[in-house]
Amino acid sequence: MPVHRAKIIISCLVIAVTLSVSDIPAPAAAPDIGLVTGLSGEVTYWNQAEKQSPARAQAFLKIRQGDRFQVPEGAGVQLLYFAGGRQETWKGPVTLQIGEAESRPAGEQPPRFPPEVKVLSSKVAKGISGSPVIIARTETSTSTVRQVMQETGRSSGVIPTMAPTKAPSLPPGPVSPQAQKEVAEAEQLFQNLKKQAKAGDLTPEIYLLSVYAAHRQYQKMEQIIDTMLAKNPGDRHLRELKSWARSQGSDRRECTPVK
Repeated sequence: MPVHRAKIIISCLVIAVTLSVSDIPAPAAAPDIGLVTGLSGEVTYWNQAEKQSPARAQAFLKIRQGDRFQVPEGAGVQLLYFAGGRQETWKGPVTLQIGEAESRPAGEQPPRFPPEVKVLSSKVAKGISGSPVIIARTETSTSTVRQVMQETGRSSGVIPTMAPTKAPSLPPGPVSPQAQKEVAEAEQLFQNLKKQAKAGDLTPEIYLLSVYAAHRQYQKMEQIIDTMLAKNPGDRHLRELKSWARSQGSDRRECTPVK
């Protein structure tokens, strides 16, 4: 066989193999199963299956099975599992492995501090997990809403409401009596959750913001965000969320009750 013909055949084979490999779909990412609802200190997380390097964790971060969290001494993390409403509060030092329905310490040694566990109502867990808005899970190099909206991949939770996966529709007309009832019930449940929540637990605010977002109650969202910013004035995500809520309600076409 002539040399030039052999080279052509080899080149064709290389191209064919390359194309066939590129046609193999990437493995689907694991579903989001929970959320970081409280955080203190320098906590990091990573996922070996996603070939993700350790990154700094943040509140409102959604979690996946197989994630690992490194919680150093003096730090803490609170996790909520959507399916069963299980909420765990861990204190460092501990390395956590996220399971399907609960977390467990990685390694053979038991943690110095066992987790505090409680179960939230399905209404709260479902309300948080069903939030209609998300942003990319990984930290981005930009803080602008437009660029954040273009991010894909791991999703973050309720609070980054300023970055929906698609542009929201215009606010609806008058709020129905049923919607008014749902909002009023959520506000009452928020007050009950606040009485039970410990310092640093953001679950009540996350829940109420998710309800407000679903009902396009942007001015009420701003009020809750202002309260949170008073405690965390340097939180970039809260500032961006407030900007988004303000932009959605800037024309003041807020939902008005039906009389």
